[in-house]
Amino acid sequence: MMMKVVSFSALLVAVFAGCALAAPLSFDNLKKTSYIAEAVISLPYAAISEPVKVYYDAGAGRSRVEYYHGMDVYVMREDVGKHGYQFQINPVTDNERTNVMTCFGINGTKDDPITVQSLIPDLSKYEKATNPVMYRGLFCDLYTYSYLVGAKSNTYSFYVNRATGLPVGFEMRGYDDLLGSHYDEYDIYFYDFIVTVPSNISLYEPPKGMSCGDFPGPGVAVHHHRGGLHMHEDYEAAEKEVGAAFDSFKAQHGRMYETEQEHAKRLNNFRHNKKFVDAMNRRNLTYTLALNHLADLHDEERAQMRGTFSSRTDYAYVAETPSPVRSAARDWRTTGAVTGVKDQGICGSCWSFGAAQAIEGQYFLATNRTVPMSQQALMDCSWGFGNNACDGGEAFRAYEWVLQNGYIPTEASYGPYLMADGYCHPEKADKGPGIKGYVNITSGDMNKVLDMLDNDGPLAVAIDASLKSFSFYSSGVYYDSDCGNTPDDLDHAVLAVGFGTSVDGEDYWIIKNSWSTNYGDRGYVRMSRRNNNCGVATDAHIPLL
Repeated sequence: MMMKVVSFSALLVAVFAGCALAAPLSFDNLKKTSYIAEAVISLPYAAISEPVKVYYDAGAGRSRVEYYHGMDVYVMREDVGKHGYQFQINPVTDNERTNVMTCFGINGTKDDPITVQSLIPDLSKYEKATNPVMYRGLFCDLYTYSYLVGAKSNTYSFYVNRATGLPVGFEMRGYDDLLGSHYDEYDIYFYDFIVTVPSNISLYEPPKGMSCGDFPGPGVAVHHHRGGLHMHEDYEAAEKEVGAAFDSFKAQHGRMYETEQEHAKRLNNFRHNKKFVDAMNRRNLTYTLALNHLADLHDEERAQMRGTFSSRTDYAYVAETPSPVRSAARDWRTTGAVTGVKDQGICGSCWSFGAAQAIEGQYFLATNRTVPMSQQALMDCSWGFGNNACDGGEAFRAYEWVLQNGYIPTEASYGPYLMADGYCHPEKADKGPGIKGYVNITSGDMNKVLDMLDNDGPLAVAIDASLKSFSFYSSGVYYDSDCGNTPDDLDHAVLAVGFGTSVDGEDYWIIKNSWSTNYGDRGYVRMSRRNNNCGVATDAHIPLL
């Protein structure tokens, strides 16, 4: 089999020694090429660098994506079943095992088929620069795709080794097309690229002796496709008025789409979301909506940013009653008990943010020190208590692991948030605080939840975040009569950091979300306390230091 290999150290030697190289690969055919590639995906804003290796068999409809040197493996197969099949292999730590590689399978559906994934974007719109450039020590042809809206220019730059025609780097300044996440700057640095057909079927099957089951715990039905390199299909663009608003949205949030199909689908999502926001704002509600960084996403895509559930069976609503000893308002953000707003990205890990940040609040109250704790450790290590890392979990299950382990590691010592299921390694990190236990606050009792929040600090809570109105909250006090409050309704974990009453007399909670500062009021939402709307008082927890 003919293969073309680029390894940057070897290639530099070959170039400077004057060795003859094979004819360059055609740029036009690069997207259709089967290959094996190694690269690093860098997210500068989030300070995340993900090593990735991709096996891409274009003809057979198979791909394998490995993150962190095989720690997380995602295999997509269009050739299995009617709508494709995906399996993922992640390290699982539970009460009986530590870091055991475990396989979970997901079948595609008509509405959500499994498709192969590639590191190479659609290059049909890119234009080649007249002169070569020096990039990462190599002479490269530069291909760019850019557009200008107002004063802001958004540009993709794709660097191809002039001698071999193989990719060297990909800089994205706008929407992260390859990862399907929020707007950010992304860089992809290729380190090895082998032009070959990785046809060995063993690459696309679980290892011998390993079977692929369902996810453990209550998250058995909560699956998120997370290969990380998905390219979506779309259709033609629509009316001029919506198109003009969409252009403004792209400029504001740095969106840029690789293909006309992608642009058309995102425009269609935007069209429906805009109509919804406009219609809701005409109803003169207690809150307003605005098109935010989620406006080009489909409802199913936004659902991937939610990742909790509730095991509570004791829900009974107890209405709020006035208390002479309860504060009229409380905001723990003003004390130092609340760390900065974070972004969970394309990972259903909201439960780990709520749990870790509740511990942060208790640690501040005990020591007067604001120290971020490791969400990643909770993701990596609490499988044995029924949590599923990027595929969902519950705060109290994370506390059970902290109790067993003796402490939660600090974020600085354990390592940064990976946006991926990782290896459990608390013994290599600095010990953060331990907990003596935790309180499952009486489900549905508004008074007890308010009193605990008033006197004892921020609470990890679960809410119903499934409504589109919640996704586009902008200001005011959020109340939607369709927002559920039973345990079965809860699907997103957040942090309650305070409460108060608006000038219009609407009582509210102050809720910290984990969808970045682009969401709501700089990452926060004021949620109505009326009738336990959205279930803030249904499944609330507080750790005890």
